[in-house]
Amino acid sequence: MNRIVYWGAGSIGKVCLKLYPDIRPEFFIDSNWETGLFNNIPVKKPDEIVQWDELFVVITLTTAADDIEKILNSKKLIKNRNYARCQDFFGIKREAVEENIRLVKNFIETNKKYENSILISAPIFSGRDVDNIVRFFRHYGIRHQQNCVLFTNSPIINDICSNDIVGYPVFCIPEVCTWIGNLNSGINLDRSSLIHTDKLSEEEKKWVLELEDRKVSDDKGLSFAVTAEMYWYYKHIFSVIRPSKVIIWGGWKRRDYILAELAKKNNILYGFMEHGWIPGTYQFDRRGIAGQSEYAVDPDKILHLNNRSKTVNMRKIRNYIITNKIDTSKFRENREDERNLQHIDKRRKSVFLVGMDDYGMGINPKSDYWKKYVSSIFSSTQEAVLYIDEICRNNGWNLIFKPHPSPAYRNELSKEQLTESIIQIKHMEIDRLIRLCDVVVSISSAVEYKSLIYGKPLVLLGHTTLSKKGCSYDVESIDEVEHQLQSALEKGMTKEQDANFEQYMARLLDNYLWDDLSDRELRYGLSLETDFFDERE
Repeated sequence: MNRIVYWGAGSIGKVCLKLYPDIRPEFFIDSNWETGLFNNIPVKKPDEIVQWDELFVVITLTTAADDIEKILNSKKLIKNRNYARCQDFFGIKREAVEENIRLVKNFIETNKKYENSILISAPIFSGRDVDNIVRFFRHYGIRHQQNCVLFTNSPIINDICSNDIVGYPVFCIPEVCTWIGNLNSGINLDRSSLIHTDKLSEEEKKWVLELEDRKVSDDKGLSFAVTAEMYWYYKHIFSVIRPSKVIIWGGWKRRDYILAELAKKNNILYGFMEHGWIPGTYQFDRRGIAGQSEYAVDPDKILHLNNRSKTVNMRKIRNYIITNKIDTSKFRENREDERNLQHIDKRRKSVFLVGMDDYGMGINPKSDYWKKYVSSIFSSTQEAVLYIDEICRNNGWNLIFKPHPSPAYRNELSKEQLTESIIQIKHMEIDRLIRLCDVVVSISSAVEYKSLIYGKPLVLLGHTTLSKKGCSYDVESIDEVEHQLQSALEKGMTKEQDANFEQYMARLLDNYLWDDLSDRELRYGLSLETDFFDERE
């Protein structure tokens, strides 16, 4: 075989190195990599490679696999002869729905101790900070001495493997369960396999239809059939495992809503997890994440909680996060970003708008759900950028825009959408951009918290966990956007907002945020001595 290289210096590539140590690529390919090594292996940009025919390329950037295949085809390379997706290269087979259910059923029948396990749905091998999240879930199972079964969308983990890594069985979900409604999302859908819609009750079909109304889709008929198939799959997984509790990582995807609905129907405790708003933590919420969270929907609930950690110095935590640049490992230097930064006029005020993951959320912006849980002002990040761009031009302010770092940067503005006055920065670390700006603007992003940690004023355009907490300049209607920007630039983060934020941080660390067990000197957040499902105030 030709010299093996991996395309994609990211979390999947890192996991491939760990799970398959006998196969070590000569180098990585990554279009967005500038300098340095990745796991002590050289990284090259595609335009640095001359002899493509001497390579065998393993595609480890799974969310951009279609785009990468087009590039490799243009180089006259042939699929499965000169290149392959990582799951094909490593012989990982995704089972169809019924076959997957049979696999899980057979496992449970021969391993009865995993009946009534905690069912965890999490992309722990393909998200950011893979090592931390794997360690956290492993310790969670050990600490609470209860069996867990993990379902993941990872294309390099199959069936009941990685037990030595996580500490309990891991199953890879069928590909149909990763559907986000986009026909170009890289999922190979066999429409003839979508056969279970009619096996759902009318009540279940009605619920699936309601779910579809809040989600985006290129083909509503197909999407309904796919979502019904997901529902049928998870309904049977529940009947096989009969879980005692359900932990759902995320909260915007179809499968997340389905898992919560099935848990609710079966009177099973459930909750949602994500990376915590405070860097160095994971969040857990009984209701949802972001604007769906119970402390976003009911702001007063958390504000009325007592602070038990009165001895914890919030200023010390903030300074520690700033000094150690917690949660910035995925960002790196980029020449294009540096060139774009040269367009900042240092004589002017700078507005920094941080993008949310519109693509990954997949919420229908025309739905009432969007207006209630995302934003009642803007229907997309792009709409907000263009609107604020006009305000900035009229007031003589710089506008810096950083799209959400979703895989393949699907949320960035195209060249046609960019105006001359929008400074788009894709790869640079958030900390540096926060320092550069005078005000941060956001619809929904964890960067909101980091901005306040730095003491920068925040203008909120959406419904988030910070809404109505007295920490930010909240915008209730589109007519208030310019006024709130002007107020934030004039007053900065006020002493009252700063004090409110530190009180709010303390309540979060007491009730909603868990120490992520990452390697750091200063500990904060709930320990795993406290279960997610323990009743607190």
